[in-house]
Amino acid sequence: MIKSVKSGFTLIEVMITIVLLATGVIAVYNAFSVSLRGLNYYSDYLCVFPLIDDKFMCAQNALSSSGRVEDRDAGGNFRIGNRDFTWNVAYSLEDEVNNAEVLSRLYRINLYVMFYSGRKQVNLSRTGYALYEPAK
Repeated sequence: MIKSVKSGFTLIEVMITIVLLATGVIAVYNAFSVSLRGLNYYSDYLCVFPLIDDKFMCAQNALSSSGRVEDRDAGGNFRIGNRDFTWNVAYSLEDEVNNAEVLSRLYRINLYVMFYSGRKQVNLSRTGYALYEPAK
């Protein structure tokens, strides 16, 4: 009597292997997509950060020296490469202190920058404070 030797895979084994491989490919694709979006975001952020820092320092210096920001320094647009950025500075009075007949004011400064990355709107913000002490 001759025994027959079966070689190969059953249909169930092949289907399970395909499901596992497909799951692995989807996980790798998803990780790559998330990494690419993060890289694009930080690339844009590093590109615009020096201008954001400059606008923020101008607003901080204006509030520290005169107690107000001129309208022309409160917002606008700029372009870097092929991307348009819109920025806006908002400030609010946080506290007033009257020390030795000098009225000091503490302002909260919010700087907002908006741009589009593809179809997605990206918003960046920076918050800080400025102290205005008028000359005696």
